[in-house]
Formats: sequence, structure tokens, C-alpha cells
Amino acid sequence: MANGDFSELLKALRCKSCGKLYVPPRYNCSGCGESDFSEVNLKGDGEVYSFTIIRMPFEEFQKEAPYAFGVFRVDEGLIVPGRFTNEGEREIKVGSNVTFERFERGVNWFELT
Repeated sequence: MANGDFSELLKALRCKSCGKLYVPPRYNCSGCGESDFSEVNLKGDGEVYSFTIIRMPFEEFQKEAPYAFGVFRVDEGLIVPGRFTNEGEREIKVGSNVTFERFERGVNWFELT
């Protein structure tokens, strides 16, 4: 998926040999060393694993600062980086429930539920 792509589905890569899941892009499986993957759609429900507040972002995101960036553990077991769609409406806590909303501009967006 290119950085400008938009998707309402959370995409992952599954190793065709051992079945291990990865956040794209991935070139070789750390489990078995193979390089053949299939793209799969994940449900996208999960929880906040960790987060931080970005106060000094790269130039292209300066107008959005400060903003929260999170790491999410989805129900399928994969750890996925991304941002929050509704961070100003709800308090962010580790363990808070989230649902995947979209992939846009190279970023996974999750909603606090």
C-alpha cells in the first residue's frame, strides 16, 4: 500500500509458510525466513498498548501538534502503530478499547471506544 492510499480495512501480511502476521511492509518472515506473504484484512478491534504525545512533529504534521500517537494490540495479536481519531473527546489510557477506522496518508487511525 502506498502512503497516499486510503482504506477502511486494517491490512496485515500473513506468511504463507508459517502463518505469522506482520504490519506491512515486510520482506522476510522472522519466524521461518520465507518471503512469500498474502495480504489479509483484520477486524481492527483492540486496545491501547502504549501512547505518547507528539509536541514537535516533522514539518508536514506541525499544524496538527500536539497530537497523540499510539501503539495498539489488535485482537488478532498484532501490534500496530497509529493515531487516534477522537483523542480530544476521550481520555487516553493504556488498556482503553479501540476500533480501527481507516488507513490514510500512511497512517492507521483508531477510535477510542
